[in-house]
Amino acid sequence: MYKSIKETAEKILGRPLKQEEGLPIEEIEKTEKRLQLKLPNILREFHLMVGNLTLITNSTERFLSLNEITCIDDKLVFTEEQTGIGRWGININERYKADAPIYICIEDQGGEKRIWLNEGVGITEFIHSTMFFQCAQATYEYSRFLGNYSFTGTILIGNEEKTINTLLQQLESEWEKVVNRNNLVIYWKNRRMSWFFTNREGKPDEIVMLASQTEDDYIALLKELGFYRGKDVNEPKQEG
Repeated sequence: MYKSIKETAEKILGRPLKQEEGLPIEEIEKTEKRLQLKLPNILREFHLMVGNLTLITNSTERFLSLNEITCIDDKLVFTEEQTGIGRWGININERYKADAPIYICIEDQGGEKRIWLNEGVGITEFIHSTMFFQCAQATYEYSRFLGNYSFTGTILIGNEEKTINTLLQQLESEWEKVVNRNNLVIYWKNRRMSWFFTNREGKPDEIVMLASQTEDDYIALLKELGFYRGKDVNEPKQEG
């Protein structure tokens, strides 16, 4: 499903990556020397390609900087929620596996007790899908985007079976499903995203979120999915 960090990043951005948006290999090797272990290949690739691109590294979730990547218990920790409540990592002894399971760490308020839960996803899928999620969730409090996917909106579809089935059929046939993880589904097409959380039946849970890079793309997205009711009704929210 995912070929490379470069391909995923350029799909999200709609342009080629710039050299300065990645970090030098020397910085990665410095981190590995500090930790006394080699980072997983996918994590090395991530920082080489986009480690200096805030749009992807620091939004709803936060990929830890090279100086912050750390080992806790028997886990290599490299991502956390902006709230600091949850942290993600892999077993240190599984870091050479492309599909090493991701674990989330939940701490009590005092930070005295940690619980590691298997997220049911491997590190490669986790990193790629999180890259898309960083841009798709532009309407939430901890999103801090740099002019990308800044036009967003929410469509209430309710429980009307016909509307849901028509939407899913269109997305499945004409869009690319780039994320399908832990009840989160994201479709991508030409600098636009449509995403939602699923219910027990695997269908949108009443609300579909939309995100695009420009206002024109946002209007085109609404028209394509059949939700356009006029500019005054479908006014997008632009994140500042």
